[in-house]
Amino acid sequence: GNRRGANTPLIADATKALKVGENEIVIVVRDLTVLMNPDYVNQADPQPSCFYLDVPGYFSASSPSIGSVDILTSPLIAVEDVQALPSFRNKTLIARYAVANRRDVPAKVKVRAQVLDGGKSVLLLDEREMILAPGKKEDLEVQKSWQNPQLWGPANPHLYVLAVEIFDPATGGRIDLARERFGFRECWIDGPDIVLNGISIRPKGGFDPREEMPTLTRGTQGRVDWYDEMGRMGFEMTTMLTNSPSRHNLEREQYWESAKQNAVEHVKMWINHPSVVGWDISNGWPIWAAMRRIPCFPANGSRTFLIL
Repeated sequence: GNRRGANTPLIADATKALKVGENEIVIVVRDLTVLMNPDYVNQADPQPSCFYLDVPGYFSASSPSIGSVDILTSPLIAVEDVQALPSFRNKTLIARYAVANRRDVPAKVKVRAQVLDGGKSVLLLDEREMILAPGKKEDLEVQKSWQNPQLWGPANPHLYVLAVEIFDPATGGRIDLARERFGFRECWIDGPDIVLNGISIRPKGGFDPREEMPTLTRGTQGRVDWYDEMGRMGFEMTTMLTNSPSRHNLEREQYWESAKQNAVEHVKMWINHPSVVGWDISNGWPIWAAMRRIPCFPANGSRTFLIL
């Protein structure tokens, strides 16, 4: 697989490429020229420039880098893309997830989705039998009323687990279990106010938590799980739309389409973290263009888009 742009995960299914015995995964990181409009790249002497981009990526032509590399395994029949979408205003929880069958034959399965608290079931969302087509993935969405959950917030950062299981209906044996931790909370903008679970708040802000802990920061600085557990709040930059005074970039449709697609992929990594209360779609001068080109859509109904 491949991915162009910064702050964007590369997730590739390597199953069919693996062989018995030793395997090698090669990761290639290329410079800024691969993100550029090819009409502005001299193939005989390519020079990187952030002024002629097809994909948002860097402030300058400085060297790129990669983050962590993980190899994950799963059964051939597996749960994927689990999202927990709580709504304080509607008193509901929406669960979205996919069930994939990577076998060459159909599979009859039973799927159960429930909320756990301390390992005990507190809300059964759905339980059904279904037949999965070979080599296909089926997306599911269920909604359940939930009148009295423990709310997540700075004073009580209570965390639940959304657990989705797949069983063999013939034997009752469990095939797969996917668990995503989440907090029941909703944050939105009401006029000049930031509202958390129906209460207007004035969070103390800061760029990076150090000695004195602020309650709202620009990004979680790699500490998102800790933020969830401590009741801190932050927002994440999703598109890498950064300062580069370029008319080409503003008018290049491919640039904005790439920004939108990469934002969606990036948000998927953070969607279940209650500490992430907003998405930062731009830094500095492109704000007006980002507002015009990228709809301010929350990835789920309980998130707020912050444009800072």
